[in-house]
Amino acid sequence: MNDVLYPAQERTRRDAGGDVTSCQVDVADTDHCGFFFTRLGSLITRRRAADACSLSLLPLQVARTTEALLNDQRASAGRNRLASRSDLQADATRQAEAMASRGSIYHQQMVPLLSKWDARWVSENVANNFISAGAPGLVKLWMESTGHRINLLDERATHTGCGVVQRDGWNWSSCVYAEVN
Repeated sequence: MNDVLYPAQERTRRDAGGDVTSCQVDVADTDHCGFFFTRLGSLITRRRAADACSLSLLPLQVARTTEALLNDQRASAGRNRLASRSDLQADATRQAEAMASRGSIYHQQMVPLLSKWDARWVSENVANNFISAGAPGLVKLWMESTGHRINLLDERATHTGCGVVQRDGWNWSSCVYAEVN
């Protein structure tokens, strides 16, 4: 991405000390993100709208994109596509929130989820990565890790749910997989 530097714009957001931290300008001929500005010393960095969108996606969009990319990886490996379930997404999102709050990556207790989801088998992948890496970066991390790749491609899985929480420049993510009765 090529950044273009501009002096501070009039419509700005300032921190408690009065320094410019960011500003948002909506432009009619771009998509809903408009232009995205971030502080770089005494200058403001302006990114194209498409780049801004990739940096500021809502967590639900990242989670849905992650599920789609997981299914692409499964299809490439000759595995069935996984159906998305809102109850799995809710539990994955709760886990992502818990990890973000604690500031560390860990797995939730999986045994209670067997009966909660009426499942025969469950597994989970968790991670944190820079928001700018988005869903593609997350799936790449998992595909490059033997244990995570095994979970992602397991033939028993029939359903998935991914949850993402964005905090302090990081995506905290959990994707659960289940073989549902």
